[in-house]
Amino acid sequence: MFYIERGECLVQINDKDKMRNKSKKVRSLYPGDYFGEIAFIYNSKRQTSVTSTNYTTLGKIPEAEVFNLFDTYPKYKEELIKLTIRYDDDLKIFLESALKTIDYLRDVPDETINKIIFSMTFAKFDKGSKIFQ
Repeated sequence: MFYIERGECLVQINDKDKMRNKSKKVRSLYPGDYFGEIAFIYNSKRQTSVTSTNYTTLGKIPEAEVFNLFDTYPKYKEELIKLTIRYDDDLKIFLESALKTIDYLRDVPDETINKIIFSMTFAKFDKGSKIFQ
């Protein structure tokens, strides 16, 4: 997990459509912001790329130490989870809205919806491809 001490970073979601080969800007990060928390909180693969837009100084918390912090200070993890619920990028908003159209997910707490969203993996299939057997 990284904290930005100085500089600016750009968070982008990589487009899986190889025909377009684009990245979409999610947000900019500034001193005091952090990234990498999603992978630790939801035990998921990284879904974005973070690029420095100028000279940047970061503080890195090693993986083992992040989990140690979560164990020692559960409130730290709880606060990070609450903050991820407020993320407002287009893909997250779309997935949240789509999931809440499913009857049995309509009244599920936001934390659970977040866990589902950040645990998803995405795949693209050509016409006629077998998706499940």
